[in-house]
Amino acid sequence: MGDVGVRTTRVPSWDGQTGSWSTWKFVFTAYLHGRGLQGVLDGSDDDEEHSNQVYSLVAGAVMASTTAVNVLRPVAVGSGSAAWAALTALMENNSAARRLQLRRELHKSKQRAGETALEYVARLEGMRDEIQAIGDAVDEDNLTMLLFDSMQPEYEATIATILAIAGAELVPWEDAKQKVLASSARIEAQR
Repeated sequence: MGDVGVRTTRVPSWDGQTGSWSTWKFVFTAYLHGRGLQGVLDGSDDDEEHSNQVYSLVAGAVMASTTAVNVLRPVAVGSGSAAWAALTALMENNSAARRLQLRRELHKSKQRAGETALEYVARLEGMRDEIQAIGDAVDEDNLTMLLFDSMQPEYEATIATILAIAGAELVPWEDAKQKVLASSARIEAQR
């Protein structure tokens, strides 16, 4: 008698904080597809045993979530397809609201009094990275203009020089960032 191979795969969990909902949703639906359970999600499979399996998988996948209190309400609806629909609606609404909140914070951002250029650039890039982590893009030209428009007044001459040298050309984010940071030592020494 030969050896029998056993293949186990864990249900992908999602903690609600890392990665994007859309990425987790894709991985989770692929996981269900591999087990022949994807029909429960769209309602084309009404087998009660399959529905219970999906219900358990959805509940199990979110139990470790830091947002478990919010997620458990829709999971308590009874069937696999209803749990999936409720979870999807909740997370897509939360993702859209979070994306809007982050974009608003980014566009209202200003360099704070006493904040160095390096600290401010890091804060802008952190907000950009967080927006990208939830599946949205931040245009680098807009980020550059935000940097130029939101720096403390003592950076006006530096920014005017950068724009004058660029002429009609857009200044790429990395170039703008490097030029502002290069001038920051001089400017911050004068504070």
